[in-house]
Amino acid sequence: MKVLCVQAPRLQANEAMPYLRKVLGRFSEHEFQLVAFPEKWVTNALPETDSTLQEILDYFQDFSSLHGCTVVPGSFSMERNGELYNSSPFIHGGKLKGFQDKISLFKLENGRYARGNDVKIFSAGNMKVAVAVCYDLDFPYFAKMAVANGASLIVNPSLITAEFMEMWHIYVKGRSLETRLPVVSVNSISEPFLGGSIITRMKPRNGGIFLEWEIIGKHEAQIVETNPEEMSEFITARQAEDPGSYKLNSR
Repeated sequence: MKVLCVQAPRLQANEAMPYLRKVLGRFSEHEFQLVAFPEKWVTNALPETDSTLQEILDYFQDFSSLHGCTVVPGSFSMERNGELYNSSPFIHGGKLKGFQDKISLFKLENGRYARGNDVKIFSAGNMKVAVAVCYDLDFPYFAKMAVANGASLIVNPSLITAEFMEMWHIYVKGRSLETRLPVVSVNSISEPFLGGSIITRMKPRNGGIFLEWEIIGKHEAQIVETNPEEMSEFITARQAEDPGSYKLNSR
């Protein structure tokens, strides 16, 4: 599976459309099945009915239809029903299929954003996808719920400062290895984040699973490969091995 990772710089909403036409236009002749963007690369908080936000989402839907790909356009600060959510759209087959709201809010997001309350699984043809918005991937619960509900891939729009890049990569690798789900985690190239997006894939080896990964570095956009379509039997086997819950003996 080929993934176009776009480490978009952080932009005002009125700068987004010229940027999208420029950066995605460079890949118009390439093949890919998934496009992924970072968390909150558009810096404005926008009502869900805002015309600029709708133009951005319409563009991604047209792009998905034209290229026959799935698009996770990162996350946006979206005002909905009187509350602000850090929310990631999911687009497949040229259609907006829904939104995943961030559940685990990070520091100053608490008190400003409303918290999401469910882990959604989106269909992309024969593949099921979960979208963990940045900090949601730090905790094992999101990934365990995703895999229990049939996910075969996690996309992780992120916004991680370069100082914590190594720790972020450990979380991504850990979630991937413990569930057998490949993870596509995309960061912004703006200061102080500096890219470093990481994509994992799994390879069977000597009766076990060997984790592989690719780090994009500071490239604005790059196509990489992962392999969710090869992992279904290993995901199922891993679930069967996990008791799911444990008892503590106080004696």
